[in-house]
Amino acid sequence: MQLDVLCIGEMLVDVIVHREGDGWRLEPKAGGAPANAAVALRRLGRRAGFCGMISRDFWGEWLLSLLAGEGVDHRYVARCDPPTTLAMVRLGEGGEREFSFYREGTADTLLAPEHVPDEALKASRALHLCSVSLSKGPAREATLSAVQRAKAYGAFVSFDVNWRPMLWDDHEKAKELVTGVLRRADFVKMSEEEREWLFPGVPEPELLRHPDRREGALWVITRGSRPAQVLYRGEVHEVAGFAVEPVDTTGAGDAFSAALLARLAEMEFDLPDRAALEDAVRFAHAAAALCVTRYGAIPAMPRREEVERFLKERE
Repeated sequence: MQLDVLCIGEMLVDVIVHREGDGWRLEPKAGGAPANAAVALRRLGRRAGFCGMISRDFWGEWLLSLLAGEGVDHRYVARCDPPTTLAMVRLGEGGEREFSFYREGTADTLLAPEHVPDEALKASRALHLCSVSLSKGPAREATLSAVQRAKAYGAFVSFDVNWRPMLWDDHEKAKELVTGVLRRADFVKMSEEEREWLFPGVPEPELLRHPDRREGALWVITRGSRPAQVLYRGEVHEVAGFAVEPVDTTGAGDAFSAALLARLAEMEFDLPDRAALEDAVRFAHAAAALCVTRYGAIPAMPRREEVERFLKERE
């Protein structure tokens, strides 16, 4: 079966930490940006697969069963004995997050190039990845190899920068690796903060001609409640989002990327004209808005009918 999108990288457990009196209440939720996107794509009606290393511990068994239950193709999941990564997430005002990661020698970092078969890449119209899997080897080498091979097979490459500085020992090396993927990607999603980290002080019109931007690529810079900036075909234009009351922003970017990819898949990954693209970005905004009104990442990913109803209510 051909996949619309193969998502490669980490699947982990987000542990939402609630302060209650003198103690803490811990609420585990399935997460990991590429896995979030895979589930979101399935809920939006696309054929999605996940390729990553998942532990044989009890957390890993739960994560794998969740993928299967959501209908995500998990033929390309590898298994190992080291434990599952835990990301402790403390929520602040407006659903903003503070992270603490337990990720030394854990399963997702151990994905190696041989765990990403050519068969998986040939069977996928698009490859979606994020920068977390670039932060440690051998997952770094597996991810870079997958990008190179996917491009050779003619796949569309989608990259969510998803910058997590606490996961990197060397931030300059991180920027080098991230910009290396930017040069190959057909679609890039980054936040305003990530754009400033990568290109400090560079105005948006200059980004259209930047050497780190692949010619013809679609870049979308999300800016929270402010309109997203869309860089495409020599133009920078803005697409407004939706005002909602957020409770947890975890996974919002993944919902946005997956929803935009879902719409691009409908167009055979042939990047559309401005009107169609703006409509697709609006659809992505709606998915992200729904996501932030719920707790967790994977549990918060909306279904297509929910996104369509949300948009209809705001016509």
